[in-house]
Amino acid sequence: MPDERTHDDWQGQTDRIALHESLTRLPHLQRAVLVLRYLDGQSEMETARILGCTLATVQSKNRIALKTLRLTYHAENASDSIGRMPS
Repeated sequence: MPDERTHDDWQGQTDRIALHESLTRLPHLQRAVLVLRYLDGQSEMETARILGCTLATVQSKNRIALKTLRLTYHAENASDSIGRMPS
């Protein structure tokens, strides 16, 4: 049976792998905040309670981690596109 996955399916899988790799590079507390907030759906207050830290710490770690992921994503995509012809 032929593989019926589309380009979007492959791109989604590639994006998930890249996200996972980027998450593993974050410091433990930043990664924990993102996982609890966005994958487990916890509130900021609940995340602070689970991690035993203040609300301000959760907010700052969240902000720093998201900024790091954005910068990493853009840097990796820019280096991947060097030398490629535009489509």
